[in-house]
This record gives sequence, C-alpha cells and structure tokens, in this order.
Amino acid sequence: MNEKLLQYIWQYQLFNKASLVTTEDDPIKIFKPGVINHNQGPDFSNALIKIDQEIWAGNIEIHINSTDWKRHQHVLEDHYDTIILHVVWNHDQDLSLPFPTLELKTLVPKLLIEKYTLLQQNESFIPCEKQGHSISFITLEKFKESLIAERLQQKSNDVLKVLNKVNGDWEEVAWQVICKNMGGKVNGEAFESIAKILSFKLLSKYRYQPIYIEALLLGMAGLIEPNSVDVYEKELNEIFQHLKIKHQLTELKCKVSFLRMRPYQFPTIRLSQLAMLVLQQEHLFSTIIELKPIKVYENLFHVSASKYWDNHYCFDVQSKFQKKIIGKNMINNFMINTLSVLLYAYGFYHKEEKYIEAAVAILIKIPAEKNKTIEGFKQIGFNFFSAYDTQAFHQLKNKYCNELKCLNCTIGHQIFRNPE
Repeated sequence: MNEKLLQYIWQYQLFNKASLVTTEDDPIKIFKPGVINHNQGPDFSNALIKIDQEIWAGNIEIHINSTDWKRHQHVLEDHYDTIILHVVWNHDQDLSLPFPTLELKTLVPKLLIEKYTLLQQNESFIPCEKQGHSISFITLEKFKESLIAERLQQKSNDVLKVLNKVNGDWEEVAWQVICKNMGGKVNGEAFESIAKILSFKLLSKYRYQPIYIEALLLGMAGLIEPNSVDVYEKELNEIFQHLKIKHQLTELKCKVSFLRMRPYQFPTIRLSQLAMLVLQQEHLFSTIIELKPIKVYENLFHVSASKYWDNHYCFDVQSKFQKKIIGKNMINNFMINTLSVLLYAYGFYHKEEKYIEAAVAILIKIPAEKNKTIEGFKQIGFNFFSAYDTQAFHQLKNKYCNELKCLNCTIGHQIFRNPE
C-alpha cells in the first residue's frame, strides 16, 4: 500500500461502507469525501461526514499508518487545524487526536490491491496491455479529448515561455518553434539557438538576397569551412564573415550533428530549406493565424533547398541530382507539432476559442502517424485514423504509462472499478 493508492481509494470510495465505524467504534457515514488537494495542506478539503449523531464539515488527512501524523509533524502546522477525520490504512497506535480515525485495511477488496500491484510491476509495453483495449468507445473518445487538451496545453506552455522572452512578438515565436521542429530530435536545440540569434526580422532584411540568408544560417551553424575549395562554400563564407561583423553575431555554443541521420535530413539541407521558407514568407505568423484551408498551410512548408543542394548533401561532395523538397511526412510533422501548437497557444493566450478549435481540427485532418509507439498500441488492439488519435496516445504513453500513473488514467479507473 502507498499513500497515492490510499488517496485514490478514498476519493472514489472504493471500500465497504456498510456498518462503517471509527477506531473508537462510533458509527460513521460519508456524505462527501471532499475534494483532493494537490497543494500544501490536508489531502481532502470540504468533506462532509456524520459521526454518531453529529455532522462534521471540514478537511480529511490520509496516511498509511496512524503514527504518520506524528512523524510528519502535522501538529505543528496550522493547515491541519480543520481536520475532521484521519483516514489510515493501518491504525498502529492511538494518538488521542481531537478527531476520529477510520482504518480501511479490512474494508478494501483484495482484488483492487492485486490489480494495482500487477499494473505497477508489469514491464510490458504498457501496464494494462491485456486489459486496456477493452475500454468502451465512448469512454475512450472522451479520454482522447482530455489527452489532446493536455498535450496541446503542455506544448503551448512552452510556446508562451518563448513569447515572454521575445516581448510578445508572435512572428519570432513562430520562427523559433519552426526552427526547433526542423532540427528534429538531434538538432532541435541547436536550430532553436540559431533562431534566437538570427531573428526572423533580421533574416527578412535579406529576402531579396537569398544567398545572404543561407550564408547566415549555415555559417551560424558552423557548417561553412573557411578554407574550402568549393566555389559556393567560399562565396557563402565571404558573405557570412561580412554579415557576422556587421550584425555583431556571437558564436553558437550548441553545435549541429549529422549523427545517425539520413542524407535528406542533414542539417545542411534543413537549414537551406529554412532559408527558402524565410524567402517565401514575409509575415510567417500572420499567415498562420489567417485560418486558411489545410492545403494552404501545407503549401506554406512546401519549400525546396537552394539549387546548389540539388547535387549535394554536404559541401564539396557531389551527389545524384535530386530536388531537396520538404516531404509529405515532414510537412505533416509541421502541421502536428508546430502549426496546431501555435494556433492553440495563440487562442489560449487571447482567449479566442476559434484558434483552439482550429488547432484540434488540423490534427483530425492529418493522417495517423507511423512510429514505434503507435505500432506498439496497434499490436494490443487499438486503431488509429488521424493525428488526433496518435497524439492522444503519445500523451497517454509518455505521461501516464511510462510514469505508471494508472491512478490518474481513465483506462486505469475502468480496470480498478471492474469487479472481475
């Protein structure tokens, strides 16, 4: 038994309440178990109970053992002056407290404890791998709605932190978020650092000199070799050195990497594509919040690296001709992890529901993602039709299953409450 499980049992009243008595054998009825408190103070507030013939209203504290009250030194804290009931798993000592104690050890079904123990010790893909897919359709849909809201809110919180750092400039927010996403897991942090130094406003000054934008991005990433014999690289270096002095640019501390990466994902290609994105979009965020049809948004990211990269993946090494266009999968990635998040953050910040609805609508229209996590859920019986579904299950896996938060999970609730 642990305190989280005991709180869960009390919150949902998962124990035998027939002929309920305190440790002093006084009859007790629970009218309201109270509202769980996630902050400092008693575990539950605003409870309503009846002991013998007297009705009590106030707070409830939960402990594994009665002596935990003394061990936690609650007697010294003012927060606990309004306690009306001490709920414990094991009444190991009478402390002569000014309120009654209720012991639950003999009142909780053993099956519930066994289910919880099995879930916590299960090392499968998810703890409830054998039971989780049996959740009802309506319950699952409501849970997905909650998971999507959680995920978008969580990501939008990161966006709003950026907004605060750039003094409310949404264009710069969009630029930094896009750059981080373009960098992916390997180079996301480095690309974001580049975006912080090379603002969208700065790069936009060279919209009619695309080679300048590319020189700034590749140079700041440390990808231009000063002593190269490659003609294009030499030209980029001359431009970068000039602009570096002109704009007093500082060196990037976080370096880009080519590690375990397919050629079309190389940072050279991605940074050139970013340069072309700047070239094509004078007002990046303004376009995003116009709430255009999804095809317009897809075209926003449908850009190609500059001509030099048609025959290159790295400087001074020629390759077979291929236009380095941002592919469909990467565009979908932008729609899911950048566009929908920016719209949600903007809607949340300005309290405009239409942007929040637009963010969710985008996820519904994008095809389901294909990755290891989603494949794992498919193998145990779940189906996916859109990015809305897959994003919800990413949230489930990362924030509930991986952290064994079965007590906070709708699927976990169903398992615990099932009498079988």
